[in-house]
Order: sequence, then structure tokens, then C-alpha cells
Amino acid sequence: MVFERVDVTAFSPVDRRILVPACLASAAFLKFTRSPLTLLPRLVPPSMQLALRGSGALGAALGVWYSYKAMYHVLAQHSPVAHGHQVQTLVVDGPYGQCRHPMYVGMLGTMMGLGIMQNTWWVGIMSVPFMAYVGGYIVPFEEKYLAKEFPEEWQDYAANVKRYGIL
Repeated sequence: MVFERVDVTAFSPVDRRILVPACLASAAFLKFTRSPLTLLPRLVPPSMQLALRGSGALGAALGVWYSYKAMYHVLAQHSPVAHGHQVQTLVVDGPYGQCRHPMYVGMLGTMMGLGIMQNTWWVGIMSVPFMAYVGGYIVPFEEKYLAKEFPEEWQDYAANVKRYGIL
């Protein structure tokens, strides 16, 4: 499958040079604080901790599954997943019939599940900048591009399907 490359710089709403300093600041913050920030205190019985960690592992696995399901559904429609390639069709069924960005929803589920499994608040805290970037930069970028490529179809799709599903 060969996809036509397109110039996507016209859709860039934010200067990307902020990403590297933001990532470095996040890493420095983690390095200097290094506090465990456990979800469950040590007083909680081990069986309850095991159950919570198991539910976190299940949540992480479901997040990975949902992301992959969405990705392979797009590829089965002969449309690219990677930015910078011409979109062939607006995919509106399967996982994309439930929410407009199922891969990102799956990523968030994976991050939250890993945080619960590791018994730490850090994953949740560190997912905030990532999801802010995705929600504030990537999602508007993608939606603006799709609205330009598929004007009528996009309006109907965006009116009927929530951006992040239940949110």
C-alpha cells in the first residue's frame, strides 16, 4: 500500500519547539522528586492490592487492544494512520463509530492501567502533559485536516460521534 504524502505544516497550530523542553522538564521533575506516591497505603491488605493491580493490568491490556483494533480498522479501509500521508477515506464505523479518536482513548486507558498496576500516581500525573498535547495539538490538527478533506462527511460525523466517546 502506497500513500501520497501531503504537506501538513499548514495545519500546525502550535510551535513544536516547546515539546523537547516540556519533556525534559517532566523528566527533571521526576528525577528530583522520586517519591513513590503510592495509590494504596501499606495498611491495605495484600489481597486488595493484588486485586487493584490486576484490574490495572486488565485496563492496560484493554487500552492496548482498543488502540490496535482502531489502528487495524483504519488500515483495513486503505487509509493511512501516520500523519503526512493523504487520507483515502473518512473512517466512521467500527471503533470510530464509538468515538472519533479511539487510538488516543486506548493510549489513555493503557497509561491509567499501568499506573494502577504499578501502584503509583506518577503515571497519571505524567500522562497529563501527554494528553494535553494530544488533546490540545494533535486532535485539533487532525480534525482540521479531515474537515478540509471531507467537508460534508466530517460535519455529519462530528455532529453524531463524540470526540472521546463517553467524555
